[in-house]
Amino acid sequence: MTFDDGPHPDYTPALLKILEKEKVKATFFVVGSFVREHPETLRRVHEAGHEIGLHNERHIPNWLMWPPRTARELFKLARDIERITGEKPALYRPPWGILGLWDYVLLRRHFRIILWSIMPRDWEKSSQPKVMKWRILNRLGPGEIVLLHDSGRTFGADPTAPERMLTMLPAVFDTLKAIKSPLRFVPIGASLKKVERRKTISNAFRDHPQLDMWTKDEQHAKEEKRDPPSMTDRSFDQPNPEPKSGVKMPASVRLYFGYERLLRTIMRYRPLAGRDGFLFFQYGRYKGPSVPGLNHGDPGLVLHLNNVLLFQAMREERSDMRRMVALKREAERALRLLTYYIAEMEEDVQGCFGYTALYRGVRPFGFRVYPMARTPYVWLSSFYLKSLLALLHPQTFKRLKEGGDLTPHWTIITREELMERYGEQGSKDKQLLTDRHMSKEKRSTSDNHPLTNDPTENNS
Repeated sequence: MTFDDGPHPDYTPALLKILEKEKVKATFFVVGSFVREHPETLRRVHEAGHEIGLHNERHIPNWLMWPPRTARELFKLARDIERITGEKPALYRPPWGILGLWDYVLLRRHFRIILWSIMPRDWEKSSQPKVMKWRILNRLGPGEIVLLHDSGRTFGADPTAPERMLTMLPAVFDTLKAIKSPLRFVPIGASLKKVERRKTISNAFRDHPQLDMWTKDEQHAKEEKRDPPSMTDRSFDQPNPEPKSGVKMPASVRLYFGYERLLRTIMRYRPLAGRDGFLFFQYGRYKGPSVPGLNHGDPGLVLHLNNVLLFQAMREERSDMRRMVALKREAERALRLLTYYIAEMEEDVQGCFGYTALYRGVRPFGFRVYPMARTPYVWLSSFYLKSLLALLHPQTFKRLKEGGDLTPHWTIITREELMERYGEQGSKDKQLLTDRHMSKEKRSTSDNHPLTNDPTENNS
């Protein structure tokens, strides 16, 4: 998590209190003119354990500045920060992310240039806390860099924008804790060191595959809570096993997943909990038969599984039990997050639904299953899903011959059922649904009541 354009005498201290409460360490990219105005605020940022980077002497695009002058001002700003904090900054983010070719040539030897991957547009006056929150959560994942601002004193920014950011930020942390997300925020420098360390270890394993094999078995033993194998329990003449991370996809699988990403883009499916999350969804209407709690044509969320994640789970995990545990954990986390998303949506959502051939696996999560009518569309969907599972699991057709069924079925869970099962706001949402239902009944009663629907009054 990164914050630009500070330090600010009011907003930055308020932000530090929130980060201290949540035990989050962030990276602050500071502007030189503001550093000299508020050196004590910058010192507080450093003493709180946060990382400090450069963001130009003034918030001006590098394309409008002479490259040697930009370099001189950055070196001067780096010396000022080192004088105030006692630590020399190593990171640089150009204003608006604009970097000229000569800037890159002059600066890359002295600083690590950092941009961002998630931009909730918190500097805009029209960006409300609820909207910014979901702009972050919908894309948040490992390695993502969030861009926020603790000052609104730069060109194009709303001066009061940090107030909305300070309102939004605790809601993001609360939601992540509520869904028991394993993600945690770290300074960029710490993340880069971890990546470099992994590269070093990976190179050592590549040069010494036997060391790689021993370390993997030790890690598996740690995960399964048993003692690692002793030196006499194994033979180092065995071939090196396939790594758990970075599983290679066959060309046919890569082609299929490319098609699926294109389809999600065309259908405007939105990611839940990041592009690598378990679920995608879109707002739509239920097209299946009317069932208890959900009628044909009712509005809701159409759910779509992340098949890339399914592929990784099926190929990486060695046993069916470990595979099921991993998928169950991801599904429950996604459904908990979905309750928060629905509770804050302005659109009317009566339930969540979709169709899948893996319908037996969704019942334990509270979904109800109903057969689909036999139509050419269902036949094509069945062929599509069989092809997908054949790519994901080599035993697909063997299990089909043994009596397996891959006919698509509707999977449905109403809003009330979802909130009761996964939402901490279930009781509040249930009361909201009750009030809405009572107001509809009152309106329908008043419309049909003879005293309030006098035909003579209408004629007049």
